[in-house]
Amino acid sequence: MPLAQRYLGFAYNNGEGIAQDKREAMRWYRKAKWHEDLNSLYLEGFGYWYGLGGVKDKRKAMRSYRKAAERGHVRAQTQLGDAYWTGEGVIEDEREAYIWYSIAKANGDKTAADNLREKNWRNYLSQAEIRSGQKEAARRLDAIENREEEATEKSAVGANINLALAPKSANIAERVFENAWRSVVVVHNGDGQGSGVIIRPNIVATNCHVVDAGDRIVVYKADNRRADTDSAFAATISHSDEDKDFCLLDVDGLWGVPITVRKYGTLKVGEDVYGLGAPHGYDLSISSGIVSQLRSNDGNRYIQTDAAISPGSSGGGLFDSEGSLVGIMTSKITNKGVEGIGFAIPADLALGY
Repeated sequence: MPLAQRYLGFAYNNGEGIAQDKREAMRWYRKAKWHEDLNSLYLEGFGYWYGLGGVKDKRKAMRSYRKAAERGHVRAQTQLGDAYWTGEGVIEDEREAYIWYSIAKANGDKTAADNLREKNWRNYLSQAEIRSGQKEAARRLDAIENREEEATEKSAVGANINLALAPKSANIAERVFENAWRSVVVVHNGDGQGSGVIIRPNIVATNCHVVDAGDRIVVYKADNRRADTDSAFAATISHSDEDKDFCLLDVDGLWGVPITVRKYGTLKVGEDVYGLGAPHGYDLSISSGIVSQLRSNDGNRYIQTDAAISPGSSGGGLFDSEGSLVGIMTSKITNKGVEGIGFAIPADLALGY
């Protein structure tokens, strides 16, 4: 239910498939909040901060940001650091800014790490205040991680109960496809194609091998990827990690439903996953499998899966049964006699950029 409510909020906010109504968008974001949806809490804060629903209230925005941050939303943690640094929506407090930047950095946020490195904290805080801030950040980080574990366990129990009570005909793959397809795109590099995932407005995650060979990169919305100039977006590489085969594309004007990213450390071997991409030039397709194993090689982490990964679906998303993005599909073993051994890189790599 939170996912559907959040999608309605995005639809009303962007006028996609329905008349644009920012007040209605805020109403649906608030509805999803009560179902413990972190992204909606963050987006509600974003809406109050910029007055999307006609009500601009930075104090209300800070309350939403804080709730999201205390439940583990990394961008909300950085937003709190920014707010305490500038005194917008809260009383200016350099120590609180330092604490929240430290928490977000520990969770992999690059912006927070840059702020910790570039700001001359000794001009604002004593050595004792810096040490106490570090201890407080560690304490809050532990509390957030414990809360995340409890929420994950509660969600797992709830999911098991829901599945037990659901009719036999319930199709989880159908639900995952419906929740996630708007976040998956087709990526053309001039010589071939792959897939990608919208992780936030104007930013697409994909594999480096999908985009490295071409001189011109074009992204198409998955629902309309033919030669329609309205659906074609020029893209440039904004981040490249060849060792991990992980690239981010800057795609100006591309709006979609930002996806919830699930952390690698919460994955369990044996749980169901679903691959979503555009294999062999066909339309967007879904495959199903399980997390076969969680592996590491030369310091890089991988999700091994038997969900089908084919040429063209590289760079597409690997989702859990709730529609959260867990990985970016990257490769499979094609040796004779080998079946069902594919790999995805953890999606939480994207949280640091």
